[in-house]
Amino acid sequence: SPSGTLGIHYSVQDVLVAILSASSLGETGEATIGMVQGDEIILLNHKFAEGFAKPLTVGSLKEGLKEGLPMAGALTEHEGVTAGFDYDGEKVFAAYRLLPSLGWGLSVTITQEEAMREVMNLAFTLIIISILLLSIAGIFAVRLSRHLTEPIIGLSKAMKKLGPHHWTMKKTVNTGDEVEILESVAIDMSKRLKRVYDHLEEEIAERTEELKEQYLKDRTILQTIDYGVIMVNSKGNVTDANATAVDLLQCKEGLCTGKPVHEVLDTRVHQKRLLGARHPVIKALRARKVVQSTSEIRYSIMRDDNILIPVLLTVKPLIDGKKLLGAVAVFQDVTDQRRVDYLKSEFISLASHQLRTPLSTLQWYIELLNDERDMSSEQQEYVTEMNTATKRMSALIDALLHAARLESGTITPHKHEVDLTALITDLGEDLRSLAKEKKISCKIDVPKKKTILSTDSVLLHMVFKNLFSNAVKYSKPKGTVHVSMKSDVSNVYITVSDNGVGIPKKEQKRLFQRLFRASNVRRMDTDGNGLGLYITKMIIDSLHGNVAVESAENKGTTITVKLPLVEKKRRKK
Repeated sequence: SPSGTLGIHYSVQDVLVAILSASSLGETGEATIGMVQGDEIILLNHKFAEGFAKPLTVGSLKEGLKEGLPMAGALTEHEGVTAGFDYDGEKVFAAYRLLPSLGWGLSVTITQEEAMREVMNLAFTLIIISILLLSIAGIFAVRLSRHLTEPIIGLSKAMKKLGPHHWTMKKTVNTGDEVEILESVAIDMSKRLKRVYDHLEEEIAERTEELKEQYLKDRTILQTIDYGVIMVNSKGNVTDANATAVDLLQCKEGLCTGKPVHEVLDTRVHQKRLLGARHPVIKALRARKVVQSTSEIRYSIMRDDNILIPVLLTVKPLIDGKKLLGAVAVFQDVTDQRRVDYLKSEFISLASHQLRTPLSTLQWYIELLNDERDMSSEQQEYVTEMNTATKRMSALIDALLHAARLESGTITPHKHEVDLTALITDLGEDLRSLAKEKKISCKIDVPKKKTILSTDSVLLHMVFKNLFSNAVKYSKPKGTVHVSMKSDVSNVYITVSDNGVGIPKKEQKRLFQRLFRASNVRRMDTDGNGLGLYITKMIIDSLHGNVAVESAENKGTTITVKLPLVEKKRRKK
């Protein structure tokens, strides 16, 4: 077959014109082709020449690489995109690469303004699209949320309407989802609430009627009892008073309430007005304890008409948990009882005085009979019993007289300086002789130094003689009686203890009452009169002291007497 070579001749200029005049480069786009001749970069086309007839030398390749010319990069077989300035000083983007088939470099430039214009147009288009998408999503979300929340909002409105006389709910949701289940539960709950409320209304009506009836009963009782009752709040102001209280205090109805309690209940002891913390109601509020009249503290009330009436007073605080609500003061007019007590004391005093004379005569004749020597043993025994009986009667009359005088106040302490150590020591010798007869050991424990008090030695002698004789009398055979004395800066303490029969716990609170004797003591000894400790308590109170008792049945009793010591300055004087 024939062989040969085919050659095609074409014009490069025509091809380059088609390439360089591409419309895709934009308004400011420019394509430049260059080559290397020697070490020089020659531009085959440029905007300063028409067509391709006038190449332009722009410098050496080495300098172009140093200056970062895009054409220099293309001619050294590099490609890329860079930013810089064109010949007119405008900012441009340049893309460059090598045309390997021709060995030429190609550089395409476009101004940054035109390039960014397209980018901004694209960005603006994307923003518009985003806003439209967000708006469509928002509208869809709102419609979806309304579709989901409208049943719940309707259910909540129906639940808010639930209340007395409106417990019915109707079914409105048919979505078949959890909201419909929730509405079914709410409807069932409303039915249950209606049943519970109806039942509660019945119970409240019944309970209200019961409370009303109970209030009327309590109010009727409160208004008809023979005791004055006053209610105070936690601040000590009177909030209520019954008819008896208004009548006893002689205050006009309605004027008792709202006032401080010391203005309404003008309480006094020995005609001294009690104010502030000394007032029994204020004392009960502050101490949160019951305050009441005792045998030592006898209250009286000054009425609005300036008449002083003796009363039996009890004040009890009202406490709910730890909260103080107020207090209730209950008092009774005991004028008649006080008058009876006074008459009783007067009668005892008069009777004792009247009995003393014939009793003295009887004792004198018994002593004369004791001197007779011609009596038989039986007669002598009768005379001895008569003598013992008259001595017991004389002791009883003495005790009654002492009690009557102490109660009436006719016996007042005659105070002078007394050495209590010497007094107890002397009485201790009498105690030992008394205890020796019953074979009871006696221990006296007093300090060696003097203990000086400003007191009445006669009354103290009566007190301790009574305590010592009781300790011996009620001790068991071969028992022990211990007397001790100690003192501190302001007081002296005398203790008398025994291991005798003791006092029952339930009866100890009545120990210092007049004519009281414990049940076990009455079975043991029938000769006591129940006045010894009563007189002892009154004497110690008159000396501004105190008596305390500790006792256990069948184990013994300890009585402690506390007396105030005389001040050093006064003792020196």
